Amino acid sequence: MIQNRMWLLPFLFLLSGLTSLVYESLWIRSLSIAFGSTTLSISLVIGLFFFGLAMGGFVGAKVVPRLSRPLVFYGVIEAFIGIYSFFLLILLFKIPDFLGVINNITASSALVNFVKPASVFILLTPPTLAMGLTFPLLVGLCTDAKQAVSQNVSFLYGLNTLGALIGAFATGFLLIPAFGLVWSNFLMVLINLSIAALIFWKLKNFEFERFRFLAFQSEQDLNKSLSFFKKFLLFTSTIVGVAAVGAEIIWNKYLTLFLGTNIFGVSLTLSIFLFGIATGSLILTKINIPQKPLNLLISLLSFAIVTTLLSTSFLNQAPLFAQTLIAEFGCNPLLAKGGLAALILLPPTALFGALLPLTIHIMTHDNKSEAARISGLVYGWNTLGGIAGAMAVGLYLIPQLGSSSSLVLLCSLMGLVLVGLFLIGLQQDQFIVVGPLQIGIVCLALLFSPSVNYQNLVRTAEYSYRNPNASKAELGRYLEKTKYDVRYWAEGENAVVSLHYDVDEQGKMDPQRLILKSNGLSESFFDLSNPSLVPKYEALLAVIPYLYQPSPQKAFVVGYGGGYTTELLSNFSIDKIVVAEIEEKVLEASEYVYLGENPLLLRPNIDIQIEDARFLLNISPRRQFDIIASQPSHSWMSGVAHLFTEDFFSIVKSRLTEGGVFAQWLNLYNMDQTTLKSIIHTFFTVFPHGAIFTQEGDDQLILLGSQKDLQLQYSRLKELTSDPYWQERLEYLPFSSEFEFLSNFSMDRAKAMRLSAGVPLNSDRNAFAEVRQSRLYYGQSPTALGSFIENNFFSTEQETKILLQNEIQRAQRSIVQ
Repeated sequence: MIQNRMWLLPFLFLLSGLTSLVYESLWIRSLSIAFGSTTLSISLVIGLFFFGLAMGGFVGAKVVPRLSRPLVFYGVIEAFIGIYSFFLLILLFKIPDFLGVINNITASSALVNFVKPASVFILLTPPTLAMGLTFPLLVGLCTDAKQAVSQNVSFLYGLNTLGALIGAFATGFLLIPAFGLVWSNFLMVLINLSIAALIFWKLKNFEFERFRFLAFQSEQDLNKSLSFFKKFLLFTSTIVGVAAVGAEIIWNKYLTLFLGTNIFGVSLTLSIFLFGIATGSLILTKINIPQKPLNLLISLLSFAIVTTLLSTSFLNQAPLFAQTLIAEFGCNPLLAKGGLAALILLPPTALFGALLPLTIHIMTHDNKSEAARISGLVYGWNTLGGIAGAMAVGLYLIPQLGSSSSLVLLCSLMGLVLVGLFLIGLQQDQFIVVGPLQIGIVCLALLFSPSVNYQNLVRTAEYSYRNPNASKAELGRYLEKTKYDVRYWAEGENAVVSLHYDVDEQGKMDPQRLILKSNGLSESFFDLSNPSLVPKYEALLAVIPYLYQPSPQKAFVVGYGGGYTTELLSNFSIDKIVVAEIEEKVLEASEYVYLGENPLLLRPNIDIQIEDARFLLNISPRRQFDIIASQPSHSWMSGVAHLFTEDFFSIVKSRLTEGGVFAQWLNLYNMDQTTLKSIIHTFFTVFPHGAIFTQEGDDQLILLGSQKDLQLQYSRLKELTSDPYWQERLEYLPFSSEFEFLSNFSMDRAKAMRLSAGVPLNSDRNAFAEVRQSRLYYGQSPTALGSFIENNFFSTEQETKILLQNEIQRAQRSIVQ
């Protein structure tokens, strides 16, 4: 009976790890919507989340050894986490409104920037501190004097991480797709409360005599100072945390490009890291720790450095191997890529997973009664190191040095610690012959480590989409042909931005046409032979709302892109245009095209702000705009998908003036009927008036919404279409007559609502469109959009003539009145 009950605790700890990771994913997702999807905002949220975990470890180191009823305390903690989390998600959804009130009262961006982290700190610290407390508590409960500390700690740490792995995978692939954010959160609350109920029901009468050796120590034992050796081990654990999480940030940037920047790709990326950590920790339970365990720590640390650097070389080759698995063996793209990534990253992540419990074992080797206390300290310092690594790498090192140099710097930092451990080993008479050899191998690996090759990854993604059945050899030849196509390349804080020569399927480059890409996806293009030409839909995104707004004075543009939409609105003599661009390197790419003299950046009526557009609109309730134009074109990408939800459309509606109009660019790539209907129905549920614009042969739409009945400013249209300047610049529309412009008119709101009836609305809480498009991205759902668009969205010549005649008559009536 005792043995069965003892197995219950580790199982409950696994469930605790599962709920913690699901909560983390849901909270980060909610806060990224509230604060924006910038690296700074997400790093802030993650940093504060892990800060709470670290504080929990430190508090646990002080509190756990003094507990008289540790099991009851564990049950109370799990119940507290569940009850608190039930209300927390509701509060997180209200943060944007709270920030809007603060900004409305004070109009102080400095105060908003202070309140943002303060509110997260206040809300997240209680549950995360409680989560961090559970690790030292379970170590104290499940370790006795007869057992090896490394085995128990490794087992518990691995089991908890395994639960986190299940939670990470389930969040993206099961919970959010099936239940949405609110019900997923509620399900985790039920699990936490069930853990507490099981503890009180099954174990309430169980006497933990075997743990009292650990739980009740004298104050002298608890307060005695750590030796220099143990302090250096804590420092080592901190640096390992810096390097492990820093490397994870770098690998995450690569894998989101490789696996896909969507809900499934993000979930799988996190699952791969957790799989390695859990594996390494559980493997350590099967290893007999030698009498001089410092030698093992030095060996594992050196192997971690070398495998971390070697992973870059293997990741660079991963696109070629993945294409072989997909094209020649028929593997699912997500399965093939995810399996390769997991295999490549398993060695370094497993070694990182083994280092923490091994460090705890070494520090408690001479006194197992300190297992709970030392576990809390090591866990806390390791987690603080992780926070420092995430902040330093994401916000500074990658933008300043790039991924490759950042990875080498992190490994060099671990190398210095390795040397320090080796010297300490010499002092403690633990010198082994292979020590200098290990240090030498690490030095060679640092000197000859390869660079991270994002460029081949971007080319592979594009080629594989156009040629899904291409062989590895064909892909290799294509990459060789196009190896010189990159004109500009930059790793920004939020995206990898590049300029490529346009390349056809045969690998032939057009030196007069540059494609702007963000994370490998096309965003705009520049025709160097005729720079004044404006791409069609970036032109329509500016021209359509301008022609349907009676007196536009203020405009807001979501995303800079190639700058065309902003530039056109500026030329239309609008007084003020605010542009929200999330990635500064996009502007730098435009500067490159214009040889450092981009005229847009000098115009007094253009205010470009490097910020998440939704956050900027959300905290500015006083600011009203006559035109809002949104041009992010990949609606399934994480960080962009929330710009196509009912919640965002409602924010936009509240920021429009009485006669204001909202233009939304919608790219039909990677979309099916149901997804398209959902976005359209959501859009026109929010906006009571509007229309859709597209043209035969196009795979893009412009959705136009307003709170008032739309009225085309016909005299303004006639004036523009008769101007040779605009005829030439808008040649891609074309724009030489009113008829040509109105040929883009597809349908009014009433028809759009009839066409899109019967589908769920797309909201922040259900992520309906994002989930469906993520499935489409990996070929998990069939697409049949071509015939649907062709049969329903294209106007005939006769319909355009009738529309034009109606607009002429309306204009004449207005003149008479």
